[in-house]
Amino acid sequence: MKPPLQTTRRDDFEIWLSDMDAPIQTLRADHPDLSGDPKSLPALEFIILSEFETVDAALAPANARRIDRLARYLGEVFRTTLGGKWDIELTDEKDAFFGLPVIKTPVGTYCPLTLVTATVDRRRGDYLEVTHRNALARRGSAQAIGKPNKSEA
Repeated sequence: MKPPLQTTRRDDFEIWLSDMDAPIQTLRADHPDLSGDPKSLPALEFIILSEFETVDAALAPANARRIDRLARYLGEVFRTTLGGKWDIELTDEKDAFFGLPVIKTPVGTYCPLTLVTATVDRRRGDYLEVTHRNALARRGSAQAIGKPNKSEA
């Protein structure tokens, strides 16, 4: 089954990217507890798990708009808190995220769509929160590597 956000054209991605705010605002209008910060990740995961029993159901064409909104919201939480930017891989067809919007951060690349479907598959309740917390820890470790300790300063 083809993921709902997948494209092979940069223009399609740029159009998708330019329309970021409206889908997120639509999602937030339905779920005011989605504050846009990492504290909202448990609520987002609850919404995802409540709406989708299986990955196939999440990726069904009838749910494409809903999954898109969830992935956009999640991506923006990761982008704003980890630092990074939206991008898309369109040259390497063997790339795991080929044709899917991703967030490229200093500590790794995150594909919000696959994080949403992994949430459905794992059904843990804390998957998104733990993934984000681990990314923050990697960012902290990466920043610490570049800093001299007090005895060297």
